Amino acid sequence: MDQQQRQARLRVDLETLTALKQVSPILDFSSTGQPPDRYTLVFRGRGLCREPAAAGQLVLVDEHRCELRLSYSYPEHAPDVRWLSPIFHPNVSFSGYINLRDIGIPWESRVGLDVVCERLWDVARFATLNLERAANFAAQNYFWQQTDWSLPTDPRPLRGLVYPSAENLVQYELRGQAEAPILRARPAADVLFIGEDTPVPPDPLPLAPVPRGNVWQARRAPTGPAAAQPGRDDDVLYIGDD
Repeated sequence: MDQQQRQARLRVDLETLTALKQVSPILDFSSTGQPPDRYTLVFRGRGLCREPAAAGQLVLVDEHRCELRLSYSYPEHAPDVRWLSPIFHPNVSFSGYINLRDIGIPWESRVGLDVVCERLWDVARFATLNLERAANFAAQNYFWQQTDWSLPTDPRPLRGLVYPSAENLVQYELRGQAEAPILRARPAADVLFIGEDTPVPPDPLPLAPVPRGNVWQARRAPTGPAAAQPGRDDDVLYIGDD
């Protein structure tokens, strides 16, 4: 990627984080550069840290700060991520550095910074813990067996603004200006619209509840004349990858 393409990508990143900030009661950030190549992210919500004043005990904290540095090799290489505020997390080293792969983001250039922000918020609230790839072994040992805290410490997703859509459900897609489409955090995938004129597809078979990953297809057994009509059930709702 040449310098002009990199500059275009940096501008897209700024637009992406600005849009995310507008729909999040949790995220704030400041930036350096024109266009920015360094961000200080602020997450306002409950997390855990170990402070000397608390005799080594974990305590709740309500604000978290981390830094993103976008090197000259970005976006071919992942951002450098360093936690600035105190945190006691298995995947955050004592010096604050995080390997994005350890928290479930195998980097590729199409990944958007909103994806990174959502995962960092999951780290801050302990919704993401990879005990198999620990950078802080004291935290790893603690969280293998801890029963003191209900995790995640903060139940809120990063995107907190609900868009009005009457009785319909809308997901939307954001497209970047770089050469390849940028992978965005949800909601930013395919468009799904359910309205009064939406056609009703044939009912799936079988009628029994069927697990699909971590989603179950729930069906109510028909009664009366409908019981003699296999495949008919007016109260079917299935949401899945397919």
